[in-house]
Amino acid sequence: MSKLVKIMLKDIRFFAHHGVYENEKIEGQYFSINLEMECVLDKVFESDLIKDTIDYEHIYNIVKDIVLSYSYNLLETIADKIISELLLIPKIKSIFVEVRKMNPPIEGSEISYVAVSLYESKSS
Repeated sequence: MSKLVKIMLKDIRFFAHHGVYENEKIEGQYFSINLEMECVLDKVFESDLIKDTIDYEHIYNIVKDIVLSYSYNLLETIADKIISELLLIPKIKSIFVEVRKMNPPIEGSEISYVAVSLYESKSS
């Protein structure tokens, strides 16, 4: 019987240049990413080896490359790119990602953040 493990990376923060408005792309702003990945990691419980689990640093670097290498208009696009890349990792069976734009440029507002979440799983 396979054991399904949930691995989470919470509040991964970046200063990046995404948004619909030109000033967002030029000036930049803070973003926060939350990930929850369901993984099949049967071997790790006996081996206790990193090769048998999901390397958090590897996941972080994939997300970092997506968020910092290109300027996207929409949070939805960022979330989709993250899921598409991470689902290429065989041990990952499903992913929930939340992308937050901190202090969004909504005139006259006092909003901590706006967010988009996306969930996808591999077909069995």
